[in-house]
Amino acid sequence: MTTVNYNPSLLRFETMEMDDVIDSPTWTEELRRLTLGRPSGMNAALDYYQILRQTQSVDALAVVAKYPWYDFQAIGWLLFTYENDGWNLAADKEKTRAGAQVYIQQNFRRHGIGSRLIRMAAALAMPDPLRVYHWSNYDFFDPLMKQHSNICSADS
Repeated sequence: MTTVNYNPSLLRFETMEMDDVIDSPTWTEELRRLTLGRPSGMNAALDYYQILRQTQSVDALAVVAKYPWYDFQAIGWLLFTYENDGWNLAADKEKTRAGAQVYIQQNFRRHGIGSRLIRMAAALAMPDPLRVYHWSNYDFFDPLMKQHSNICSADS
């Protein structure tokens, strides 16, 4: 693993409509690269969205984190969605519950990037709750849920 001399002021974020991600094989594969592999929840959501996109617009966003050390390629991303993912993350029938998942490339972790992304998602969801899979990483999600009253567990 490469060590990064990280400067937070150089970090950039790009927000993309999920329809645009799904319609672009390049972006879909780039975001798939930034997950824990095919069985991950984020990849499962991308699979579902590819099917959903054939008949309707997908009510979700990708917020991509980019860093110049990596030629401004994606180093992590946030999935912000109102769509049901089959795992109880987001949607109810009224679509009043947003859900978020996040992945940061290994050598960029522990610099607050994931936390920034989740806080951005919580702001997007306001005043509604933002649901997260806290059990996927208790050390990351539990402090955020304590700091932000609208971030809650997907199983609550």
